[in-house]
Amino acid sequence: MKAADLALEALEEKGVLAVVGGREVREGLVSSLILRLLERGREPLVLDWWGSHTVGGLPSSAPALPFRLVARYLPLASSSMYGLGGVRARVEGIVAEAVAASNSFERLLSILEVSSDPAARAALFRLRPLGQFITDGEVTPRTPLRVELHKVPILLRRTVLQLWIALLYESRAIHPTYLVVAEAGQALRRAWWVWHLLEDMRARGFRLLLADERLLRTYLRFPVFFIDSRLEDSLYAHRYRIQALAKRAGGGKAVLVKDAYTAQVVDMGR
Repeated sequence: MKAADLALEALEEKGVLAVVGGREVREGLVSSLILRLLERGREPLVLDWWGSHTVGGLPSSAPALPFRLVARYLPLASSSMYGLGGVRARVEGIVAEAVAASNSFERLLSILEVSSDPAARAALFRLRPLGQFITDGEVTPRTPLRVELHKVPILLRRTVLQLWIALLYESRAIHPTYLVVAEAGQALRRAWWVWHLLEDMRARGFRLLLADERLLRTYLRFPVFFIDSRLEDSLYAHRYRIQALAKRAGGGKAVLVKDAYTAQVVDMGR
């Protein structure tokens, strides 16, 4: 059985699959999985970090976000943005107060702008560039769809990815589907709230395909497809008693780890 077929089988069985490894081979496998989903009549929604999953005529969309649905998540997202330093702990509360008094993104920015609090100034500096992606109008995602996150400046991309996950969580127009998150770790690291949203979406019937360069402890609850696994990933897995990773991936081989003691070596060339 081909690598993509084995990975898809694990995804269908458990509802979550993490694909971990170097970017080039990892993205090739994810693209193959997306193509198979389309061939089977599924309707995946792909949050495309690098813009590389242009397969099967998948319709594309700019990463626009409706303020009405993502406003409540702006405090959480802003507190995990870059370079906040000593004011990080206060940013979430300040942005939450501004959101509560706002009915538009522009109003939110204007409230932060008149504040003399350094934390408000720091939040304003980082949130203002999001204005090109947040709209006061409605955004109704339809599947299948590829969201072009690669068009977002790199310093904003993590925040837009997090807010898109929040949008999918909030939007009842999206029926349970296959959600593909390229560079999932960018959204999940130091942002526990994003994983809670994904967990709830999984409970509602979404199937989650999470691609990442590095292994996160969270992934170990589900099947993990290791491609060109690094030594640090293997040591990390051993720390959490994932003995199956004694079979290291590499040299054209991958390892599909289904649980702590069950693994299958896969030839990526097949």
